[in-house]
Formats: sequence, structure tokens, C-alpha cells
Amino acid sequence: MPCIGDAVPIPQFVPSPPPEAVMTPASPFPLPGTARSAFPALDTRSLLHAPKRQRARDTEQALLAAGRTLLATRDFESISVAQIVAACELSVGAFYGRFRDKAAFFEALQAAAVRDAQQAIERHLALPRCAALPTAALIDKATRLLVRGC
Repeated sequence: MPCIGDAVPIPQFVPSPPPEAVMTPASPFPLPGTARSAFPALDTRSLLHAPKRQRARDTEQALLAAGRTLLATRDFESISVAQIVAACELSVGAFYGRFRDKAAFFEALQAAAVRDAQQAIERHLALPRCAALPTAALIDKATRLLVRGC
């Protein structure tokens, strides 16, 4: 019988991992465009890249929305990058991670405005009441949508 102070071995309990977490060798033939994985059962492509891409899209959309809001009240030259990022609570690094400079940001704003206008015109002209209009009337409606937004 052991006495107080004697070293007594303590049994170790080591739980076995669930079957899906057991590490198996990676396939010698990975899919094209993917790196070899030590955990081939896990599809890490969606885990590692999709949220990052979505976050980048969200960041870009937030910056463009802030730019549109600021442009509604002042001219582009008087707006600084610091004001743009402050309006959407992002860092200057986030801005330059998406845009080369302020001019590239303005080009992206223009492209987004043209895309939005084109989509609005297409939606409006696809309405049944526009289907029977002559070409001249359609052009007039499209022009009004571009100029006045109505």
C-alpha cells in the first residue's frame, strides 16, 4: 500500500477523436487549382476564401456608398480619403486595399452609377406598359431616367 508522498501513477484518459477528424494522408492527386491538404476530408477552399471575398465585397460596397453620400453634398476634389473611410468606419488601409488611389475610386463610383442606371432603365423598360411604345418614346423614357432619375 502506498504511503503519503509516494509517487502514484495516475491513469491517463485520452479520448479518441471522432472518425471525421482522424488525419489521413492527402491524396497524391489534388484537384486542379487547390493545394494538397493534410485533411482531405475537409473542403477548406470555402472555409478560407469565401468569407474573405465576401468581406472584400462588403468593404468595397461600404466605401462606394460612403462616396455616393459624400458626393451628394460636395464636389469630388473637396472629399478626402480620410473622410470617405470615416463615413463608413473603415481604415485608410482598407481603402487602398481596394483602390489604387482616389481617381480609381472615382472611376469605380462612375462605373457603379452607370451600372445602376442601366439596370433601372432595363427594369423600367421591361414593364408591360413600355412594351407597346414606339422606339422614339422608349429612347425618351430612357433619357428621362438617366437625366432625372424618374
